[in-house]
Amino acid sequence: MSDDPLLALRLAHFEKLVGKQLQIDFGQGEIPATITETRAIGGHTTRPDGGFSVTLMANVGANPQQGTFIVQLPEFGNLGLFMSPRKRVADQTEYEIVFN
Repeated sequence: MSDDPLLALRLAHFEKLVGKQLQIDFGQGEIPATITETRAIGGHTTRPDGGFSVTLMANVGANPQQGTFIVQLPEFGNLGLFMSPRKRVADQTEYEIVFN
């Protein structure tokens, strides 16, 4: 059993958070982000219970960046998660987190 909290995260932890806000520090203080979708992803992975992705929306300004940002997760506390911007929708940026 690993002591890595990222390996303990499962799709089910995020499914119950769809439509809810999390606080994320994008490097300039905490910003609320709303989880909009979760989904299982196929392909080979050594992750217990398989890989998955989480999509969320946040207002991070006009120049969204990819990187590891601090996410406050219920049950897990603050975790650094790598997030990639996918698209802009009005003043919001859609981000994706992949657990593989």
